[in-house]
Amino acid sequence: MPAVSLVLSDGTPYSEKGRVETVNGLINTETGSVTFRARFANPRSIIRSGSSTTVRIPNEVKDGLIIPQSATYELQDKIFAVTVGKDGKTKSTNITILDNSAGNYYVVTSGLNTGDEIVLEGVATLKDGTEIKSQNQQADKVYADLK
Repeated sequence: MPAVSLVLSDGTPYSEKGRVETVNGLINTETGSVTFRARFANPRSIIRSGSSTTVRIPNEVKDGLIIPQSATYELQDKIFAVTVGKDGKTKSTNITILDNSAGNYYVVTSGLNTGDEIVLEGVATLKDGTEIKSQNQQADKVYADLK
């Protein structure tokens, strides 16, 4: 397993990387959780027993795109994003996402390409072929809350 990182209860990242030592093979069927044990160096005694933290396990994704969940809709167990063609008309596009996406975002593994324009709001009410006048949004504004 790769080195893991720790986010302290106040949201700051812990400076030391850790290693997963053990994984419990039992899955809690009520919550879907599994127990991991990771070891972190603690030279400044910042980590205390009973403290609440978040452990991040990196997952490298090649050729994936991140889009806001609000830019999608679900229909019959499929997830769709609405793209805007060069002619300004909309088209619903079936997308495939990773199961463990980041917060309010989906990691799209197929269905969209780099450079595709997508509708960010109101996608559930648009029909294919609707002509819209798009307003481009800056990426730093769209992904401002992505950590």
